[in-house]
Amino acid sequence: MKPKPSDLKKMKEWAMKKGLESIKAMILRGEVTSEQALYIIAKESEQFSDNAHTIDYKKFKQHSGLIYSKEPFFNISYPCDSGTVYNFQSASEHDVHTLFKLYKLFSGKEYDSASELLEIMKGLLNKKRILELGCGPGFNLKVLQDLGARVSGMEIRAELIGGIPDIDIRCGDAEHLDDLFQNEQFDIIYSRDLFCSAVLDPKKSRKMIAKTYILTKDGGTGLHQITYEKLSLQLFLLHAWSCARQAGRDPKETEELFWDMPEDEQEDALYTNRSSLDLQDVVTSGFKLREYSIENGELNIIINK
Repeated sequence: MKPKPSDLKKMKEWAMKKGLESIKAMILRGEVTSEQALYIIAKESEQFSDNAHTIDYKKFKQHSGLIYSKEPFFNISYPCDSGTVYNFQSASEHDVHTLFKLYKLFSGKEYDSASELLEIMKGLLNKKRILELGCGPGFNLKVLQDLGARVSGMEIRAELIGGIPDIDIRCGDAEHLDDLFQNEQFDIIYSRDLFCSAVLDPKKSRKMIAKTYILTKDGGTGLHQITYEKLSLQLFLLHAWSCARQAGRDPKETEELFWDMPEDEQEDALYTNRSSLDLQDVVTSGFKLREYSIENGELNIIINK
């Protein structure tokens, strides 16, 4: 007899809970940290791996070593509202997607070596005026500066600023960009994981994109990327459990809220981020939409003035 959908859902829930019990027990006994367990599960399930990435992105990443050979990095973090801690990664780990997209947008020229790619990136970024929104310590800005760009950054957390010499980072809210950068114009304004529902609501996103229009040169570009990958169910549930523990919430209650969702909502919840930027607001602000795509685990919103 064919099982009912409700019975299949119960079996799936039981199997997943059972499979996570031993991992949670190890965390509670102090044998591994939550971060270590999440990393192992992500690695074993090939989450955030290059396997599903395009051939040209893999090639770019493989040949990007010289670009990042002098990148700065130091350990720095900040506490999130969820109770977890966000630890910054180096630009070579976190920002290759941005550099690759700039390459595709402004060059696309063929190369056969790391040195050729380095020269291509220097050629397309030389003297370009670039602004990063939510730049953190400025790791990626320093890489862009070394490639010849004239860079600036905006960061709301003052404690993150100042670790890298000679990088222009101004502290403030992107809603007031025009005050922070009065009468300045940029060829490229970009962000990573800023215009997402976990960080901004649609109302604030609307105000921010309008401010970027004021600061963008005629013919200039906006590049806004959001990590957009689907988590395995095991990784999602362990992450939710860990966040609930760190925030002092009941982990069991958090899990039950997920299992009580309709299946389509459960599926939707497994994706890492959602855009908070309404495309209608982009057009209303004056920009023209150049590209709206999902590739290499990123949602890309590319706009022109």
